[in-house]
Amino acid sequence: MKTIADYLDKIEGTDPAQRTRAYSELLELTDGVVDAAGQWDRIAAYMDSKDNHLRSIGGQLLCGLAKSDPEGHFFDYFDGIKRLTKDPMFVTARHVLQASYRIGLAGPKYRKLVLDFYEERYDDCAAERNASLIRFDILVCMKKLYDARRDPALAERALRRIVAECSDTHRAKYRKVWKDI
Repeated sequence: MKTIADYLDKIEGTDPAQRTRAYSELLELTDGVVDAAGQWDRIAAYMDSKDNHLRSIGGQLLCGLAKSDPEGHFFDYFDGIKRLTKDPMFVTARHVLQASYRIGLAGPKYRKLVLDFYEERYDDCAAERNASLIRFDILVCMKKLYDARRDPALAERALRRIVAECSDTHRAKYRKVWKDI
């Protein structure tokens, strides 16, 4: 059986096919609870890489590992994840943001952390070039958390954001994400 370290070795390797396969398998593995002991700092270091693919991988993996975190390591790295959602490479920022809902699946403390972050990010992205995409992704993440937990307070938080949206076009687009609520 491969360990997280084995997958990371492949991700850090030079063979693009092996890197891609290892990345996919590791993301799938982190859907469940895994033993990440000794690997948190190694993965977190990816978030500071010059390679935007490694930054994205690091952020996405840490989001997935939140539920495998009985010692609370994740909280040491959350600021790095937040930073990555504003990465200069928009595709990197977007991939990390889209993976961030997985944080909220780890438990109430994690869910509060990520939901508070979503509200902050939703507001502070207004002047950014891709604000509507960022807001859309946040609302999709909130919907995924809602679908997993069926928390009416979460739905209220999202719907308040949608109703307050100034643009009719964006409001309609966002509402489609939450159409069954």
